[in-house]
Amino acid sequence: MRTIDIFVSSFPDVQKEHVVAGQLIRSAAAEFNLAINVHYSNPRRGSGEQGGSIGRKDFADESALVLSACFWEYPEREENDFLEIPNTGLYDLVICILGSRLGTILAPQCVMPDGSRPKSATDYEVGWALYQSMQTPGCPALHLYRSRAIPAAPLEPREQRENLYRPRDAVQEFCGAWEREIGIGFRECCHDFQGLEEFEDLFRKHFREFLARRLSPAIPSGKTTRKVPYSGSNPFRGLDFFDFQHSAVYHGRTRAVGEVFDVLKAQAAAKKPFLLVLGPSGSGKSSLVRAGVLPLITQGATPAGTGPWRC
Repeated sequence: MRTIDIFVSSFPDVQKEHVVAGQLIRSAAAEFNLAINVHYSNPRRGSGEQGGSIGRKDFADESALVLSACFWEYPEREENDFLEIPNTGLYDLVICILGSRLGTILAPQCVMPDGSRPKSATDYEVGWALYQSMQTPGCPALHLYRSRAIPAAPLEPREQRENLYRPRDAVQEFCGAWEREIGIGFRECCHDFQGLEEFEDLFRKHFREFLARRLSPAIPSGKTTRKVPYSGSNPFRGLDFFDFQHSAVYHGRTRAVGEVFDVLKAQAAAKKPFLLVLGPSGSGKSSLVRAGVLPLITQGATPAGTGPWRC
């Protein structure tokens, strides 16, 4: 069995983007007819490896090409016994999704390629990915997605406002330091986005191009069409609504999904975790909630903690 190994890291402030990235990876696996194997660091998403396929059915075949994805999520707060993370230089593709935070301090055994201590887990991820790509050009590929959306912050008290923006300044300084050291090579790895819809478009484009290059090296850059027999879920539902299990093929309403999640998050913070979605008959309300919003909030991006779900 041959694998294409992918590492995806994220933080609690980019939960939506993390879930969308997972959906896009699964969707691309189906499009390119690949089996997929997933590992989560977050126990709420499942422990250890989860095998399965929405593409190829011959997952156990020794000649099968498997997309192996590691989704690494950093906790809301730093933990005393945290953290040892995988060496990103061992992957084929490294993806970092950043908002207003950098990774926590790592265990002593996690050092940079030059033997120094990393300033953060994100520093470690980027450092090893860039170092290895210099030894084996293009592998791993590195994509760093950075949210440029300005978080809502109270004007008063001043201390609370500064505490909110201080980590964001650290992200800016982190990117600036790597750009000064690496130059254009690092700038080409960085992609800014304002909202969830823009992130989805960027991620889909870059990930499909990556897979097309890995699977068809002879295809010139920019020409990434690779027609394969599609064996995933039917993306056309006719008059039926899209449900939870169709989230990997449900698309086109990402902006609305993000808006619903943000409002629900604000409602939860106000101790009123209720949201009513209104619209004309046949406008897609059920699909929006069932295939868009519910997968988002039940796959680790919940704005209101754990508890029973009813729909």
